[in-house]
Amino acid sequence: MGINGSAVAYERAQEFERREIRVLDGKQAKARENKRRADIAKIAVAASAVLLYLLAVTFMSAQVCSVGVEINQLQAAISETNNMTARAELELGQLASLDRVEAYVADNLAMVRPTASDVYILDEQSSLAIAMGQQQLANSQNTAMAEVEDSGFWSSVSSFLFGTAKAAEND
Repeated sequence: MGINGSAVAYERAQEFERREIRVLDGKQAKARENKRRADIAKIAVAASAVLLYLLAVTFMSAQVCSVGVEINQLQAAISETNNMTARAELELGQLASLDRVEAYVADNLAMVRPTASDVYILDEQSSLAIAMGQQQLANSQNTAMAEVEDSGFWSSVSSFLFGTAKAAEND
């Protein structure tokens, strides 16, 4: 059985080889090689696509982390600004308190609180008389200013003319 079994195995191997030779003839061999190349190309494209996808996901994750860090920094800055605003409002409230203003005015400006005898209540006629007096005062000041401006112009013109004449006499 050893020789018979070997012969059968040998014959089957030769039959398989003959079948392969028939399959690998000309066009069939080219088609098989083209199919193999196409499969390799598909695998390469798929691997490249997966790699590109992973790179895009990594890049987007980095961008998300970067934006998250920036948001945290901005929130910290907002919190710090709010704290500074609260401190400034507190300080402003302390500086603008009525007691502090009164103390400053009394110490530095020598002002005192008015007493009841220092307050005068005016009726309507007195108010109108004061308003008319202020109007007359303003009109008289405007007239005086106009006269000063006019006299200044004519005096400068006359001094120029007389100064030129005196200079001509001295020559």
